[in-house]
Amino acid sequence: MIRYLNKLKELRKKFAKLSSDLSEKELIQFFKNSIKEEEKILFSLHRNGMGGKKLVNLHSQFFDDILKNIYRLLTADNSRTNTENIGLSIAAIGGYGREDLSPQSDIDILIIYKNRMNKEIENIINKFLYFSWDIGFDLGYSTRSIKDCIEIAKENMDSATAMLESRYITGERDIFNEFEKRILKFIGKENRKKYFLGKIEEQQFRYNLYDYSIYVREPNIKESSGGLRDFHIVIWFSKVLFGSIDLKYLYKNGIYPRDEIINLQKSYDFLLRIRNELHFLFRSKKDLLTFDEQPIVAKNLGYKSNNVSKAEAKLLRDYYSNARNISLFKQDFIETLVLTKGHEKNKIGRLNNGLQLVNTEELTIDNRSSLFSRNPAKLLEVFHYQQKFNCRLSNKLKTKIKKGLKSLNNPLSKNTLANKIFLSIISNKKSVEPVLRTMHELGVLDRLIPEFRRINCFVYYDNFHTYTADEHTLLAFKYLDKLLKDSELRLSRLSEALKNLNNIGTIRLALLFHDLGKIYGLNHVEKSLMLVPKIAKRMNISQEQTSLVEFLVRNHLVMSRFIQTRDLDDDDSIAEFSNIVANPERLQMLYIMTYCDLSAVGPNVWTDWKHSILWELFYKTMNYITLDEYKELRKDVLKYLREDIIYECKDEFSIDEIDEHLNNIHEKYIYSTSPTTIKEHLRIIKNAKKNVFSTNVVKKEKSDLTEFTICSTKDRIGLLADIVGTLTFHELNILSAKVFTRKDGIAVDDITIVGIVNDYVWTKINDDLENVLLKDFSIDGMIRKHRKYLKIKKKKKLKILTTVKFDNETSEKFTIIDIETQDRMGLLYLILKTLSGLNLNIEYAKIFTEGDKALDVFYVNDEGKNKITSARKLNMIKKTLTDALSTQFI
Repeated sequence: MIRYLNKLKELRKKFAKLSSDLSEKELIQFFKNSIKEEEKILFSLHRNGMGGKKLVNLHSQFFDDILKNIYRLLTADNSRTNTENIGLSIAAIGGYGREDLSPQSDIDILIIYKNRMNKEIENIINKFLYFSWDIGFDLGYSTRSIKDCIEIAKENMDSATAMLESRYITGERDIFNEFEKRILKFIGKENRKKYFLGKIEEQQFRYNLYDYSIYVREPNIKESSGGLRDFHIVIWFSKVLFGSIDLKYLYKNGIYPRDEIINLQKSYDFLLRIRNELHFLFRSKKDLLTFDEQPIVAKNLGYKSNNVSKAEAKLLRDYYSNARNISLFKQDFIETLVLTKGHEKNKIGRLNNGLQLVNTEELTIDNRSSLFSRNPAKLLEVFHYQQKFNCRLSNKLKTKIKKGLKSLNNPLSKNTLANKIFLSIISNKKSVEPVLRTMHELGVLDRLIPEFRRINCFVYYDNFHTYTADEHTLLAFKYLDKLLKDSELRLSRLSEALKNLNNIGTIRLALLFHDLGKIYGLNHVEKSLMLVPKIAKRMNISQEQTSLVEFLVRNHLVMSRFIQTRDLDDDDSIAEFSNIVANPERLQMLYIMTYCDLSAVGPNVWTDWKHSILWELFYKTMNYITLDEYKELRKDVLKYLREDIIYECKDEFSIDEIDEHLNNIHEKYIYSTSPTTIKEHLRIIKNAKKNVFSTNVVKKEKSDLTEFTICSTKDRIGLLADIVGTLTFHELNILSAKVFTRKDGIAVDDITIVGIVNDYVWTKINDDLENVLLKDFSIDGMIRKHRKYLKIKKKKKLKILTTVKFDNETSEKFTIIDIETQDRMGLLYLILKTLSGLNLNIEYAKIFTEGDKALDVFYVNDEGKNKITSARKLNMIKKTLTDALSTQFI
């Protein structure tokens, strides 16, 4: 590394030796060559492990030298004897002003003149700018008087910030000093509060764009929560409060401990190193660390895979740890130094052991308190009060807790009092997520439950979960807290179920433990389950509660899988699920836990559709469990449902027409279909009898789902495949399909589509359906002919192996085929076409996508309407499907 540093030093020395006697062409070529050489040297320094901050400093200083010498050479023939007194000052602003110039970052300067522009100044500025552009600089600039700078700062927050972090490069130093003094005076006295609040509001807007969580799968190194911009907020606010962006000021003046500032700077250095790698790798201003690029960046930064973690997972784990450090420091800085600046702190009484509550919003500690040294378990009392008063912890108290943890001689996890206090926090019906998050951030949760430390910033590579394992768990608690507030009408059923439970602590413990096994790779449920008895014994949790926790951990994916893969209108499916949950208490707990777990997977994973079918499974199972004569009741319900259907339809259809329809179709249709929908089906059937087929489209209220219904009077094997193929041709995203076939051969297919489709597209779809169903057009041919027009995803995907499983136990009349495979365009059509080729009737299809993984389920029987029980035939079906799915199709 020393060799490359020396080469850079020698390169910079050459600038000072340049003479204005050289031609402009010669100077331009020299600078161009120097910039190329510096890029190679920087890359070598980076590859040899140079820290991010050191590298951007060197890059900034290199361009300082270039700009200084351009200015010197261009003003050397000026009539003035002192070129420093021309009346101009050139300052670096933005990232360049902070000396944070990454390899492909913008170079922004501010050219300042004192009072008025004149021809001499204008001429020098033009020569300076054109020369800079000629040598290849992508130079951003502003030319302003000092007065202009102040006026612009009043109107534009970003401009004010850029000027706040300006740095002198060359020209008249006094002009820059006066400019800097007036900018600080303007923000520091007159507009400090406005500036702070404006930047905080800007931060919230940024988080809305990039996600509030640090633990996103594709972080933006600059803009995401905990990214470089959060560090910049600290130095901007520090400049306004203390007149310096050098964070050494904070520990030299006793505002923060020295080790905290050093750790903060190390975290910033790490993020800059990743950013530098992205800039070198793509030779562009790139800040987004995408899923595709993570393995490359990890390898280039020296990470290696092992049996536990991939190299890219290790990279992300370090990123999250450092981003969290920046985020926590920034938040504490804002809360303790910015928002409270100028406000008197009124202490409200004393709590136990030197703890004090300030302004009902901050918990702090007396300087003389030796609380944690006397009894380390008293650490947990802090969090008891945090929950009780819904307050934050002061920086002083956080520092004391960290020091207290370091001085522990005995494991906190084996401290009886500590576990007792923790269980009381968990069992309290007040919000618990902010408390657990603080405990985790300070390291207390990890010391109390060492197993949780293992999933700290752990990335689970399934391309489905958005967040790390620990963040996913904490977010699950956040959604549980949300139910306690009962603020959303659409969550009222879940809130009601939670209120009916005697002990919320059981669900909370299950949420805390449910993903602990993810660190061990596949089959994380079993691995998590193995840890529960050990932790429960250590924490002195009763055997009864431990059994419930084990049940929830063991089955925390079951309810989700059922709504994704089983026909909830099938009594056999409800009976199977009822056997698992066994009683109402377990059902309610699993219902709530499934909501929390799914909601915490990522943004928009919990949808109205999932909400409705989860409720449907809960409601039907609760009835099955609690009503002794469920099947007898179903017969009575069937009678009343028929009466409701007749009442709804009799104004448009005769009783004979209604009876003909209901008598020709399976009774499950009557249970699962609303009278309004049945009325619409009767209309479609009436039209289809005239035209062979008929369709209808209904946009579902308060959702992004569309119900497409098609009726054909000539049912046949392969009909659904042709219909789905036509929809695939028009790039529609199919969520589920129900097939209702009457004894007389009339088929009604209800297909749920994600998204809203305009009338023009539906007209085209109907035209294509007519060609396929009535004129024997080949849907395969249509798709292949127009394949180039279909939008094919280019994003890198995790490789998903195809598995085909059969279930002949759940349903009395159908064989259930569960298919797990790589998701891609045209997959459903490919499966349906293959099943049709095997002469299988499809009664019901459920389609679900989890990241890059497709989980598709089909209820089928053979030509004689029988289940497939022959092992030979099942193996043949499996092989045929597996072979077909090995092709991409589209």
